[in-house]
Parts: sequence; C-alpha cells; structure tokens
Amino acid sequence: MLSILTPSEGLPKPPPHPREIERLASLCGTPFGTVTLVQEHEQFFLGNEGMPERSGDRNEAICAYTILQHDPLVVEDVSKDDRFAHYATVKGSPHLRFYAGAPILDRNGLPLGSVCALGPASREIGAGPLFTLQRLAAMAGVFLEARRLAVELLGPGATATARARTLVRLDDVMAPLIGRANGFRRSLPEA
Repeated sequence: MLSILTPSEGLPKPPPHPREIERLASLCGTPFGTVTLVQEHEQFFLGNEGMPERSGDRNEAICAYTILQHDPLVVEDVSKDDRFAHYATVKGSPHLRFYAGAPILDRNGLPLGSVCALGPASREIGAGPLFTLQRLAAMAGVFLEARRLAVELLGPGATATARARTLVRLDDVMAPLIGRANGFRRSLPEA
C-alpha cells in the first residue's frame, strides 16, 4: 500500500529556484513578474523582472485591486477591462494585456501587496501557475513579517547600525525561502 506524506508530515520542502521571479513569469508565459508593496500613494516593486520602472502611481496599479481580495486576481486582457483599459502601461509601453496576481497578506490577513505575472499578450492561466503565485505571495508575506518583527524586537532605542545589521542577517537567513540571495535587501524600504 502506497502512503503519501505531505510536507506538514515531516518531509522537507524543496527550495525555490534561484531565479524564481523569472521562472514564475516564464511559468505563466509572461515576460514580466513583480513582488509589489502597495503603499498609500504608490506601488513599489520589491522584486522586478522585466518591468521598466521600480515604482508607480497607486491610481494606475492593478495590484491595488488585487489587495482588495484574498484570492488571486486574473485578468486575461486588461485592455478590455474598464478598470484598467485607460492605464498608461496598457495604452502605452509595455502594452500590458495579461495580469495574474496573488495578494501578500500579513499575519493578521491584511494585504501588503502582491506577487504577479504580467505580459503584453492576452492569455489564460492554469491552476498550477496560479497555485505557484499564491505560494510565492505567502512566502513574501512571511519574509515581510519577519523583517517587521526584527525591527520591533530591536526597539525604538536601537541604533541605525544595529537595525541594518539585524536586517542584513535576517535577509541572509531568509534567502533560501525567497530563492534570491540579497534580492530584497537592496530594494526594500526601511521598516
């Protein structure tokens, strides 16, 4: 009799690919992939493969709609969706058509941003790539919560040097989880 064990029953989980965002974009058949924080007035790309900018106006952020729900948002052709058809990235370069994004949630279930795949061609997305987006979003949520916790534990009296050392060490510890050594350290705004 064959017994199937899940990772929660003691099997180790495989690490993500070293170029996970590229792989994800490729997995979805898109040239662009981002890990995005949605802030009050802008979206900031923590991780970015292929998109020309590192941030953008929240008023033209598809990810701002992704954070309004707990399930992934998939738009097979954003140029035909009244919410997005007027966006500069749809009407002009990079001429986005496809978007699939999963919300990044904190430990309280509040959305912080999204992990998404985008591209200039309309398409459908299968269950496998959609599941991968959700897993990547969950990992990003864990990483951001760990950074927030490290800053809280250091307390308000910590020096900037102590905070920086702690966050660098945390990034090194979390690198296998996110699959990109030093990927967030250079681009994440100070907590």
